[in-house]
Amino acid sequence: MSHEERRQAIIRYLEEHLSPARYRHSLEVARLARELARRFGVQEEGAELAGLWHDAAKEVPMAEQQAWARKAGLDADIIRYAPQVLHGPLAAERWKELFGELPGDEAILEA
Repeated sequence: MSHEERRQAIIRYLEEHLSPARYRHSLEVARLARELARRFGVQEEGAELAGLWHDAAKEVPMAEQQAWARKAGLDADIIRYAPQVLHGPLAAERWKELFGELPGDEAILEA
């Protein structure tokens, strides 16, 4: 899958799963991520995808995020005391389901 095909697939997913405000936020974060990558001489396409995807699971209901985290074996303290960060690992897992794991994806998934 080319960068542009992935980008379009991500955009379609986000349009379907995020509120309009969160969707616009993700587009802006992607733009800024690409700009910063250019400025600092790092891979722009990966930065753009990470910016797009960073909140892909943000609007999943908290109970569902917590259930997933328990099933995935995440640290119980994170689930209990910092549930607001669960959307990050959940989005990374969803990425793997949708796109598989390709070389270079590690940095995107950790963003």
